[in-house]
Amino acid sequence: MESAMEIAKENEAPKKSGLAYRAIIVPQVPGNAFVVQTNSFDTAETLADCLAMFQLHLFKHGIMGDYSNAVFVEFWDEEEQDWVAADDYDA
Repeated sequence: MESAMEIAKENEAPKKSGLAYRAIIVPQVPGNAFVVQTNSFDTAETLADCLAMFQLHLFKHGIMGDYSNAVFVEFWDEEEQDWVAADDYDA
């Protein structure tokens, strides 16, 4: 069975057919991103929400010293051959 999610590099095209959405967290801005590609917007959005809540948990409990991170969802634009932030999309 093919996985519906896969860890990816920040600037690479979808690794497998159908993995056209991704949740991204940059745990410390500026810094390296943790990227998970997935096959649905809903899954990417749920992952992003979970990552954001986890970051907030770490901050509230004194595990993380500050709160300078970024969490967002992107989708692959076949025409542009590039990733587009979901909140920038004009349907």
